[in-house]
Parts: sequence; structure tokens; C-alpha cells
Amino acid sequence: KQWYQRRVRAGEGELRGLPVVIEKYPPLLQRLPLFLLRLSTEVEWSEEKACFRSIASEVGRFYSLTQPMEGDPNMHDWKFTLENVLWPQLRTVYIPDEGVTSDGTVLQVADLHNLYKVFERC
Repeated sequence: KQWYQRRVRAGEGELRGLPVVIEKYPPLLQRLPLFLLRLSTEVEWSEEKACFRSIASEVGRFYSLTQPMEGDPNMHDWKFTLENVLWPQLRTVYIPDEGVTSDGTVLQVADLHNLYKVFERC
């Protein structure tokens, strides 16, 4: 409850809260039954570090954004969410670790300081 904001009313089994990963980005509630099932079957409850890792993995799976098929009426909503909600949040909080920056998984294309130097000469 403390870290993942998951609350269940005791005795009644009523779900009262879900983790909020990104403000203004709710998960697809159609995935809720599978999320709850996977929390009970896929989480390693016996070791603390493995528990946190597996819960975080399941929360990530629950909140993941899947691209609709071309022609789907929800395509516009998907693009809007990606461009205006997820990408701005990702830019502010994502700091790639040494592994992904050294192996070419994440590349820095430009930085603002060097762009200013180029355009000062123009």
C-alpha cells in the first residue's frame, strides 16, 4: 500500500486505489483483471528486492501503452497521449544509465548548448 497505492477494503475485497505512474494517464481498466491475477501469481513475495522488481514490472505492464491498428478510431487519442502526456513526462524524469548510453541503445542527437553555438555563427 505505502509504495504502490494499492488499497483493498478488508473483508469486502473492494479495490479502493491503484498506483498513479503518470498524472493524467490512467491505465486501461480492461487490463485490471489480468493485472490483479499477475500480482498474485507472478510477484516474488519471498525476497524484498525481487518483490519490488516484480511488482514494478507488473505495474509497468499494466500501464504500458500499446499502439492501435491503423484505421482504429482511437489512433488520434493514442498519438495525442504519446505526444502530450507521456513524452513530456519521460523527458523530465528519464536518465539513461551507463549501459544504454555506452552500447548505443540511447543516443544523444543534440544538446541545447551546442545548438546555440552553431546558430550564434549564423
